[in-house]
Amino acid sequence: MNILLMITCIRKMTEREDNDINDLVNHTDIVSTIIEVLRMEQKSEVLFYIRLEAVWILLNLFFGDKEDVEHILQGGFVIECIATIIEEQMKGLRNEGACIFDMRMITHIYFACCNLAETETQYSSVLLDKTSILDSMIEIILKFKKVPSDTARHMAHLTNLMAKSQLNC
Repeated sequence: MNILLMITCIRKMTEREDNDINDLVNHTDIVSTIIEVLRMEQKSEVLFYIRLEAVWILLNLFFGDKEDVEHILQGGFVIECIATIIEEQMKGLRNEGACIFDMRMITHIYFACCNLAETETQYSSVLLDKTSILDSMIEIILKFKKVPSDTARHMAHLTNLMAKSQLNC
């Protein structure tokens, strides 16, 4: 439970406008901490919320400038974690794994990916190449008669950004 409190406090720090994201990214272990949290296997409801907070932190960090985002993405571990969470959520949607599908998690992932893709068009291509994000969006549309409006908005925006990146290749 203490880790949930800690990660929530970090998330709240990343939301404040007066906070310098650059200092947070470059002078702390926030990125490695987020990667560790995202790699945790979701075995309980508490772990789900811990990972949800970690994705929310990524969402906020991806609002940073290009240099911050590049620092966050070094090594490819963050994209790998995003890909893993998308896969787990889709398995949960299909009732194939231990993970339970939760629209909040997938909405936060899509929003984080929108922020990432807006930073630099090359990141849209990375998301397309390294994750099953497009397939997941199609699967969600086919599965649900009505997709929540914030999820649908992020899906539409992300699709638009990915299409633009492919046209620019």
